[in-house]
Amino acid sequence: MVKGIDKLIMCRPHEMPDKYYRYDSEQDEYFKENGRRPSGYQSMNKAGKYGIHRPIDSVNKIRPLVNKWRDGKPKYSGTSNITKKLLSHWRYRDEARLFFCQLEAIETIIFASENPDIDKLIKNDKGDFNRYCTKMATGTGKTIVMGMLIAYHILNSGKNYAKDILVLTPNLTVKHRLQVLLPSNPNNIYQEFDLVPAHLLNKLSSANIRITNFHQLKPKTSKTSSVAKLGTQSPKSFTKSILGYNASNILVINDEGHHAWRPSEYNNKTKEAEEAGLWTSGLDIIHKAGKNADNSGGKILRCHDFSATPFVPTGKSSTDETLFSWIISDFSLWDAIESGLVKTPRTPSQGDKFYHLYQQDGVSAELKKGSMPKLVKDAYQLLGSDWQETNKAWSNRSTPPVMITVCNTTKHAKTIVDQFCRNKLLLNTDLVKEDSLLHIDSEAIKAITTEEGKKAIRDKVFTVGKPGKLGEKICNIVSVDMLTEGWDARTVTHIMGLRAFGSQLLCEQVVGRGLRRTSYDLNESGLYESEPVSILGVPFGGLPTEYKPESSGGGGNDIHPVDICPDKPKHIISWPIVSDIRDTITVNLDINWNAVTPRQFDRTPHPTVKVGPVIDGWVATKPSKTIQSHTRQLTITYGILQDVMGNLRRLDKLSWGEYSPYNENPQQTTIKILSIIKSYLKKYVKTRLDEKGLQDMLSAWRDVIARDIFANLTKRDSESIPKATIEGTASTDIAQRQTTKKRKFKSKKTHLNIMTGDSDLEIVIGKELDKDKRVISWAKSDMVGFSIPYIHPDNSERNYKPDFIVHLSTGISLVLEGKGKEDDVDRAKKYALERWVLAINNEERYGVWDSATIYGGQDVHIRLDDIIRYTEKKKYTHYCHVCGIKTKTLADSIKQFELKKTQGLLQISTYCKKCKLK
Repeated sequence: MVKGIDKLIMCRPHEMPDKYYRYDSEQDEYFKENGRRPSGYQSMNKAGKYGIHRPIDSVNKIRPLVNKWRDGKPKYSGTSNITKKLLSHWRYRDEARLFFCQLEAIETIIFASENPDIDKLIKNDKGDFNRYCTKMATGTGKTIVMGMLIAYHILNSGKNYAKDILVLTPNLTVKHRLQVLLPSNPNNIYQEFDLVPAHLLNKLSSANIRITNFHQLKPKTSKTSSVAKLGTQSPKSFTKSILGYNASNILVINDEGHHAWRPSEYNNKTKEAEEAGLWTSGLDIIHKAGKNADNSGGKILRCHDFSATPFVPTGKSSTDETLFSWIISDFSLWDAIESGLVKTPRTPSQGDKFYHLYQQDGVSAELKKGSMPKLVKDAYQLLGSDWQETNKAWSNRSTPPVMITVCNTTKHAKTIVDQFCRNKLLLNTDLVKEDSLLHIDSEAIKAITTEEGKKAIRDKVFTVGKPGKLGEKICNIVSVDMLTEGWDARTVTHIMGLRAFGSQLLCEQVVGRGLRRTSYDLNESGLYESEPVSILGVPFGGLPTEYKPESSGGGGNDIHPVDICPDKPKHIISWPIVSDIRDTITVNLDINWNAVTPRQFDRTPHPTVKVGPVIDGWVATKPSKTIQSHTRQLTITYGILQDVMGNLRRLDKLSWGEYSPYNENPQQTTIKILSIIKSYLKKYVKTRLDEKGLQDMLSAWRDVIARDIFANLTKRDSESIPKATIEGTASTDIAQRQTTKKRKFKSKKTHLNIMTGDSDLEIVIGKELDKDKRVISWAKSDMVGFSIPYIHPDNSERNYKPDFIVHLSTGISLVLEGKGKEDDVDRAKKYALERWVLAINNEERYGVWDSATIYGGQDVHIRLDDIIRYTEKKKYTHYCHVCGIKTKTLADSIKQFELKKTQGLLQISTYCKKCKLK
């Protein structure tokens, strides 16, 4: 039994796998086994638990036959000389070696093609032509196998080999990618990967290779239909329109062949079924074009399906009935991971709340409302933090790592994009930059009105992770179903699944978008180094996660696994999630009434004008009409208010000093000034005019009154109180399993298995925290996602991660920093941290917080002792809710009240010890 998998990549990529991890779903454990993993797939049991192994019997029966044929004496017996040359050319080479899975796939295809008895071991799809399915995990190089299959047919001669090749694709992306199968293509794979001996390259040009989208299989009819019908176009005419002439002995290659199945066999009426029916019925028409009078024969020699997930997408769990029954070769994702051919997925364990996010209580409902559930925010903080670490490690690369989000609906995608654009997810990363974010779904495409705009979006999608291209800087993609097969970006490092996953088929298809490696350099052991892809929300059952047990020593630059220790719940630390901090200014404005001179207004200086008709180009003076304006007193009052507030806005720094009554608390200031204006008009304006005359007078002298009031405003006192916008709490309890290359040491008083440090100072501080008896618990902030918003010296809003959170027996939750020296950025962070502490303490419900810094060159032991002693003397007013006893210091509060942890927050009880005993 394997308690922790220390290294998932344990098989050489160019050799047959000789060991594997077997997952036992009942015990939820892995067992390391010698030999080759039996072919199979993972499904879900009746209780809803993933990871149940289902064998693929056809493959398990065919494998030993192919092995015997390959290793027999003579090798590859019964096949042609040209085939033997090709097989030897592919398998035995010193450089540019092909992967074992590629060799096994083509050998199995050739063996099946030349041994008709193989058909007894599989069950066809009830069509009139034979289909063989090759199952290969995404990223393992199935395009090269297609090229070898084409070369095998073109270079051989006889009725058992095809010269007309029809390659069908599910979309334009795949069609574009497969152009390398054309020998005329300058980047063709035959030369790039040395698939054909040089003296045989010219013969490849004799092939008629057509690569087209399966939608072209719809015959021209007088009526449109979602499923191809014979209609008015004959089978021969239809075949000629597809292949260019009256071809025969056609080899069909279905890339992503899981889209091609017969709906009538599954009683399926979905959109996928319509497309599958179009694909298979179109092939039926082509095959029918070669039928003899006795209904024998046919155009299609053989049909080969290539897919990583050859299941019928029923939307239910993957069962025996939905798996293609004509699979002859299988190299699963698990095989690919253990051979290092793909990135190593990192997922939460089954039962974890981040395992299948969309199924957690309230998540789908909140997303449907257009709001962001807290659990999803937490997940993005974890994934975003891990992305940031990856981005730092990629600093020497020209393109950034990419995080993709796969949503359930376009509405969900819009909600996620909105959260990123407004940085509501508290991510201090490039993920929130507009030019780094790509929103791609049907609704987003519809919103683009020009063809140039749509082309630009498509170009961005296709060139993600490619230096010098339009998508070079894209690092955050939010999608629904647009990232389909053929999207081969190699820089995906993080995946968020925010949709329902009813089958392992869908899970593997989503995860497949992030599996392609960036490097194929072997280490000294002949293995590939691990390239991780972190995944949340995609419930991939039984997927192994790499884990390395911690050593007792410290230091080193190896990759270390970081994970929660379930046996240390007392060391859980929680903190409030602060999205914004603003100063709330309490300003008591008044007016110096002694300086106000009462005003006497007996004249209405309101402008008037006489107008008359125009006669022969002249304005007649008679008859004429006098026009003048009348304004209601309420309107005048608010006009004066507007002028006074405008003066405050322009002159507040000169008049009031550091804090602005207008900018910091405009609502409170407005109410106070409005009251002053009403008093001014009532007590200090004298007139003998009637009400209408008074209104005209006030309208005319509005600016004079406003200046008089503003000039005599006074500020009795003011107080700046930082106010935090808090969006719940986060905790070390939700820290995601990760790995790190930082220096590490094993800690006793932390909730995680190890602690790491970026510098010697951080390592020393961590060890001192672990030894000090006054320290209850502590955590390294960058490992658990704790961050604080601050204003960078360039005036941009950012987040930073302090070094440590420490729970002290003195009752303080201490945010502790270790600094070598301070610069402008550090000072901005320190100021933000101090305001953060004030804002949280003003809330009172999160305990008592404080901050401190240990600088390089200081004795860490002495400085830490000074910091803790200082917290004991901290002033703190606390009273009992029962007897009313009141304390004035934190130390006294600890004596009189109980210090406790509540959901990871260090707090002082609301009842004194005496009242609690009663």
